[in-house]
Amino acid sequence: MGGEDRSHTQGQSVSTVAHFRQLLAHDEWANHALIDALRKMPTPPPRALEVISHIQGTQWTWLSRMNTSITPTKVWPGMSLDDCDREFPKLHKAWEELFASASLDATYPYTNTKGEKFESSIRDTLTHIFLHGHFHRGQIVMQIRQAGGEPPYIDFIEAVRKGYLED
Repeated sequence: MGGEDRSHTQGQSVSTVAHFRQLLAHDEWANHALIDALRKMPTPPPRALEVISHIQGTQWTWLSRMNTSITPTKVWPGMSLDDCDREFPKLHKAWEELFASASLDATYPYTNTKGEKFESSIRDTLTHIFLHGHFHRGQIVMQIRQAGGEPPYIDFIEAVRKGYLED
């Protein structure tokens, strides 16, 4: 690690925006893969349905904090699989619009669900959102497995290997 020659990586860096777009593509792909897996189950675990809806609800909540023209939603909206399936492409489009119009270093003030006031950068918020979604997708995978279903393999590297993500 330290002191090793890294000259072979010079000029090969991906821009931060491109990296976030790749994480966004993974987020959308993985969410849809879970929705498809839940639909195949005779009785999807109720908690898994709540959590996939929560992933969608929190993303809209964060977007509404950064863009006040977006109507806030509940962080636990209790949406159906069909509703979530319709919302995730809308979220993808809203994130793309944010990437096109805002600096990742820009900060914005907001009040969290506990009423506490904060200011965060868009970069930090995006990092939080993608890690938050990944955490909860792991919970859904476990719930599908515990209910006797077959969870999809949704790791980021799998999406890269299969060519599911844009460069």
